[in-house]
Amino acid sequence: MSTYPRIGLACPHPGERATLLEWCTSGQLRPVPMIDAGSIVRELDGEGFEALVIDADLAVTGDAPFVLRNLDRNRPLIVIGEADATSLSEPGRVDVTYLKRPLARESFLLAIALALAEGRPARRSPRRLVARLQAAVDTVPARVIDVSYEGIRLELAERHRSTLPPFFSVEVAMFNVKVVGKRVWVNSALDGLSARTFWCGVRLERNPGRAVDAWRTLVDNAPASATISTEGLDYL
Repeated sequence: MSTYPRIGLACPHPGERATLLEWCTSGQLRPVPMIDAGSIVRELDGEGFEALVIDADLAVTGDAPFVLRNLDRNRPLIVIGEADATSLSEPGRVDVTYLKRPLARESFLLAIALALAEGRPARRSPRRLVARLQAAVDTVPARVIDVSYEGIRLELAERHRSTLPPFFSVEVAMFNVKVVGKRVWVNSALDGLSARTFWCGVRLERNPGRAVDAWRTLVDNAPASATISTEGLDYL
């Protein structure tokens, strides 16, 4: 079964929908085309989707505002329109990403990547971007991208995407830390290396108190991303 995120594309314009489908597929996402509120509901009742991209006009048409207002708050919403974000009062949510036409592939895919990363259950502590710390996921080399007391964003080589288990250990030798985490989300790394790497969101679980304390020390003291921003990705 594919681990690529399912992305709903509620776009009534055939040409634009075809372009977005192509961009999603090339960005290692699983696009799900939709044309109205009814198709959004049908997909929610079926396999579902992890984020929804919707045309601004469609978002305020018919039953769509009701559907969107009742959409799970942990399912990101991206609205595409002609207007500036400040002029769009619907679909009645404050946690919406707005993209203004004309669209660009990289900004579109980056918006989805960021929305997927932020659209999970709220963290109890702030997230810190850190220098790409060398790490090991079980025995697989990886890098730490950002951290919080509750979780991690990791970067791994693309060839390991299909074999990443639901639970795994994460070891950061620099801080002598080893914790257990649960895979929460997987998405392409849209930082210029997307064809070679992917990102994985991890929630820390099943850790004894000593491991939790060691992890919090890492979160508080890890070097910021700007400190070693040019470090080579030698794990590929």
